[in-house]
Amino acid sequence: MAEKFFWADQIADIIIKERGNKREYVCASGITPSGTIHIGNFREIITTDLVVKALEDKGKKVRFIYSWDDFDRFRKVPKNVSKEYEKYIGMPLSDIPSPFEKGKSYAQHFEKELEEQLKKVGIKPEFIYQNKMNKNCKYAKLKTCS
Repeated sequence: MAEKFFWADQIADIIIKERGNKREYVCASGITPSGTIHIGNFREIITTDLVVKALEDKGKKVRFIYSWDDFDRFRKVPKNVSKEYEKYIGMPLSDIPSPFEKGKSYAQHFEKELEEQLKKVGIKPEFIYQNKMNKNCKYAKLKTCS
């Protein structure tokens, strides 16, 4: 068998060696959808996806989670958004109306934009939306949660 030198294969070998032979491996990535998605965001996604594919090539079952940190607060108004959006600074991105599409939140606009593009290049993570996870008390039991 030829030795592989592709970095993703090397990472997959390290994961298997360090984590042992698991029933399923979980690879995760994610960003805050605070503006137009750029090449740096894609680098994070493609890096994780290549490791996922290397693990799958080794016969491993892999779950690829992509976390949208859309419960993060709105920190600044991007250049392509009206200055009127300054009134939303400090609010969760998922609670701000989209300046681009009626009926969507600020976060949803950028999430859906990237999700559609990922389909075109064959990257298929399981998307987790942190605003839903937090609002549904998935991480902690609070008195305000049912």
